[in-house]
Amino acid sequence: MTAHARSEGLPLPDKPSIAVLPFTNMSGDPEQQYFADGITEDIITELSRARGLFVTARNSSFSYRDKAVDVRRIAHELSVRYVVEGSVRRMAGRIRITAQLIDAVSGNHVWSERFDRSIDDLFAIQDELIQTIVATITGRLEDAEIWNSSRKRTGSLSAYDCLLRGIEQLRAYGPEVNRRARELFEQAVALDPQYALAHAYLALSLVIESGYFSAPDAIKQRALESAVTAVGLDPRESRCHIFLGQIHRFRSEYDLAISHLERGLALNPNDATGMIHLASVLGVSGRAEEGLEIIHRAIKLDPFLRFYWGALAICLYTLRRYEEALAAHQKRLESDKSPWWLAKEAACLAQLGRLEEAHALAAEVLRRKPSFSVRVEMPHYKYPGDAENLRQGLLMAGLPE
Repeated sequence: MTAHARSEGLPLPDKPSIAVLPFTNMSGDPEQQYFADGITEDIITELSRARGLFVTARNSSFSYRDKAVDVRRIAHELSVRYVVEGSVRRMAGRIRITAQLIDAVSGNHVWSERFDRSIDDLFAIQDELIQTIVATITGRLEDAEIWNSSRKRTGSLSAYDCLLRGIEQLRAYGPEVNRRARELFEQAVALDPQYALAHAYLALSLVIESGYFSAPDAIKQRALESAVTAVGLDPRESRCHIFLGQIHRFRSEYDLAISHLERGLALNPNDATGMIHLASVLGVSGRAEEGLEIIHRAIKLDPFLRFYWGALAICLYTLRRYEEALAAHQKRLESDKSPWWLAKEAACLAQLGRLEEAHALAAEVLRRKPSFSVRVEMPHYKYPGDAENLRQGLLMAGLPE
């Protein structure tokens, strides 16, 4: 399924479905955009934890930012019944949040509210807003009460602000912003050492800043310690488990990665990004068919998610479905032109007997990265046969051992 297919409209899910559009920054200061985005993302994340809801992921909701699109069309394209939209205005010591819940099928405004309070009441406002939305569209107040009873938050607005700024930097990508993100997460931890999410994001930022799988062992160890601390502080926060699972993945500890990714998804069944990470690990753990099923679930939640092509490519190659794997690799290369993905495309071509094209791509890989070596670049697979299959494809393409 693709974003194009979703734009043509699909039947509504068999449970209440909702998309939260990016809240408008009404502060008159573009520098406050991160704050409005952070509040929107918090609302999406917390709604996602309600098992009785189908919640469109952040990536797809945010694709409508600054676009004059009718709410009914958005709901049609995302296959949801309800849409939340609102605004945030941050002033000296105060915050004003407006929100409205729209039934996009009928076009009626189901609920709207304006909160105008001290900035110290921010978390209470978020709680009230989310509880009202859940109770309104499920018709069960107990769903909202159960959701609220198990949550932990920082008591420091300064730490929360650092976290939001760090997330904004992390999403910008690039060496300088990655470093800045890590520093902001470190500040958040210093301001509130009991802030689980700050430890979790710090763990993730450490490996991102240092090259993911190629990060030095000492960095991976520090990231692991931060992620373990996060889970210990808040074992019911899904992102803590998802990020710990990713750290285990970068350490090639795939059974542990799967365990924590599955735990994170049990806590937040609407986390499309977490699903893609899990599918990628399953693809190198002899469970590629399961990985494909999870990818299709993720696409329903986040039809505009682009990096699922990588997980799809991993699973399809493992299953020896080389034509489909080739197409997935080519789509992945539209957003990530790294030598590794180019090398894997060459391996697909070689497995299909298209050796002239494979050799041409291998030459391009070596032009971009002269030190490329199959032995060095090969990822760890749980089963030797799967690893050997990829190794042979790379070698047949003409890449050096």
